[in-house]
Amino acid sequence: MSDALLATKVSLPLLRRTVVPRQKVLRQLQEGIQDGRLLTLVSAPAGYGKTTTLRLWVEEAGCPVAWLTLDKSDNELKQFLTYMLAALQRAEDDHFGQAALEVVENSAEINVPRILGLLIHDLLALERPLILVLEEYHLIENAQIDQFIEALLNQAVANLHLVIVTREDPSLPLTRLRVRNQLTEIRAADLSFSLAETGAFFANVMGINLPKRELVILKERTEGWAAGLQLAALSLKESADPTRFVDAFRGTHRHILDYLIEEVVDRQPEAIRLFLRRTAILEQLSPALCAAVTGEQASGKVLHTLETNNLFLVALDEERTWYRYHALFGELLKNQLLQTEPARVAELHERAAEWYQQHGFIPKAVEHAFESGNGG
Repeated sequence: MSDALLATKVSLPLLRRTVVPRQKVLRQLQEGIQDGRLLTLVSAPAGYGKTTTLRLWVEEAGCPVAWLTLDKSDNELKQFLTYMLAALQRAEDDHFGQAALEVVENSAEINVPRILGLLIHDLLALERPLILVLEEYHLIENAQIDQFIEALLNQAVANLHLVIVTREDPSLPLTRLRVRNQLTEIRAADLSFSLAETGAFFANVMGINLPKRELVILKERTEGWAAGLQLAALSLKESADPTRFVDAFRGTHRHILDYLIEEVVDRQPEAIRLFLRRTAILEQLSPALCAAVTGEQASGKVLHTLETNNLFLVALDEERTWYRYHALFGELLKNQLLQTEPARVAELHERAAEWYQQHGFIPKAVEHAFESGNGG
């Protein structure tokens, strides 16, 4: 591996001394290997413990692991391939992938078929499976890289199991892989902490013993979101009255606000931020309802983008007709709406009330009419 390469990019992340056992999701990950699937997709919003869970799994996977942590600079195809091959060499030996690496380093233009052929040759010669983890894949925006990964998957090399860790679904043929049973999917619902895991986290990781009532409240309000639980635990350590803190814990709590604003909201285009804020008044969202409230006629496309990008949006039916925001995220968005556009809140509720009335949802129409100030 070249001295110019950052060793941290191709090293396994450090695992903290005490972690919560995640037996259910670890079984799902292991089944992907045992069933010979080509790709494991770990796709969930920020703070769901994707990296920690993967790190736990590869510790016991029973085969070599190549791990590449990506950043925005890796959108250049030559650099991406250099790091990927370096990660594979680190997992196997300095001879593995060397021919492909030399072609990458010595070519002005990347010859993808040749590089792919050399890599496949080395993979087929392996005597045991090899796991390749590409972390932070949502930072990759170069279609050439997506095309290379797709070509690699198309080879269906049994010795290679690819794992993509991301905040949003990649531009890969996921539907085709799903239909062929070549895809293992780990989503936010799989990574969410159960009540037992929540208790183990507070007691064993954070050193806080909470009564079951408080654990249930925090589990329900965070919906098992690992980062939310950790932020609550940090605040509890500063609290003189844990019960009162738990009862008051909401998406407007300062630690939750800071995390979600920095890691999620501020990274979105202004049009998406506007849509998020103005639809936060809705307990449930549909394309037609959102269009009526925001005036955005392409609301269905926006909702699909939000779901694909794992922006704390939960589908409520298989047809993707109705959604809702994660509770803490929705509270944050409402708070932002009140801060940035307080004069518009009543108008948004009026539009929602009118839509609900026109479609026969009278109780909902009354609720929004009341919120708009016209419910008297």
